Amino acid sequence: MLIAFATPVPVRGQGDEHIARRMADVAAIALDEYGVGVVGGRVVSEAELREAHLFLDEAPQAAAVLPEPVVTSAFLFLMAFSFAGQGVAELQDAGVISVTRLDWMPPLPALGIFPTAQTLVSQLLIATALLAALL
Repeated sequence: MLIAFATPVPVRGQGDEHIARRMADVAAIALDEYGVGVVGGRVVSEAELREAHLFLDEAPQAAAVLPEPVVTSAFLFLMAFSFAGQGVAELQDAGVISVTRLDWMPPLPALGIFPTAQTLVSQLLIATALLAALL
């Protein structure tokens, strides 16, 4: 599923280790799909099981066109940023975390940005971790 969100970039001139690592990544995605399709040794979703087999069948071709690690890292950062905001917002909706509204801040739910101090702090922590990793 992650492959569908990133534009494939051909990989040329890289060693066998790099391709093997990429194939392992595709296999990990297939394992995730298998885990959704088979629970407790029983098939609960034929579609997910077929998708897992499809990933494994196409692993060699997919490994050669997966996005570069920088693209993948950027995508994962955006996901973490969005999930942090959405997770805090869900906890606020459930009444687990208090809500401190920020009237000056516009909501952008698609990015997990909600006008509350708590969601903003969680996302600033993610952004700080990114900056610390880059420095």
